[in-house]
Amino acid sequence: MHKLFFIVFVLSAFLFSCSQKTETQPAIVEFEIADSAFAVNLVMYCNIEGYKPEVCRWRNHVLYFAEKPAHARAILDMVEYAFPNIKHKIYENPFYVFNRSNCGEVQAGEECDFFIISANLVADEKLQQEYMDYHATQFENFPEVSEGFCKADFQYLNLYRNGRQLMLVIAYPHNADFNELNSRTTENNPRVDEWNLIMGKYQEGIAGADEGTVWVEFTKVEI
Repeated sequence: MHKLFFIVFVLSAFLFSCSQKTETQPAIVEFEIADSAFAVNLVMYCNIEGYKPEVCRWRNHVLYFAEKPAHARAILDMVEYAFPNIKHKIYENPFYVFNRSNCGEVQAGEECDFFIISANLVADEKLQQEYMDYHATQFENFPEVSEGFCKADFQYLNLYRNGRQLMLVIAYPHNADFNELNSRTTENNPRVDEWNLIMGKYQEGIAGADEGTVWVEFTKVEI
């Protein structure tokens, strides 16, 4: 089955090469599949096609994160064709975007690693809208948050939503220690702690997360 999976992937590339779109922001495709070989085959396929193989997983959830959104749509088309019953979501057009321009800098375009996590919004639609409103005005009302991102040397931060599910991507300098960088966001910056405390009431774990866990981390698949 695994060989068949890979052959179908390669053949279907030709069928869907004309369906790609051009967008400016990265995109994410999420698949739910128990077969552990799926993620490895996906990395192999990306390498063959010349796509950056940014494939991550958490339990039975596999992500393909594409800085070129057309690659995300091509992957989605191919998997839908080969395995139409696989549950999937696509995350496009983030509703919150931070980049180095928020630090008064030109976007450097340097090589990055990525920290990707996911959570759900609570089911209450009124609270969901409050969450969205907070992010729409964060740069004005909580400028200390983006100042913390600048201090941490985050290259960009995108927050996506599909239904209730949130997907957060943080790009940071290649081979840097993410935990060390992230700790800088709250140094002498209590407003970031205040922001995180407020946001906590709008978020909960996705299905399958351990009790008490809100954000789950996707780890990169290496082969």
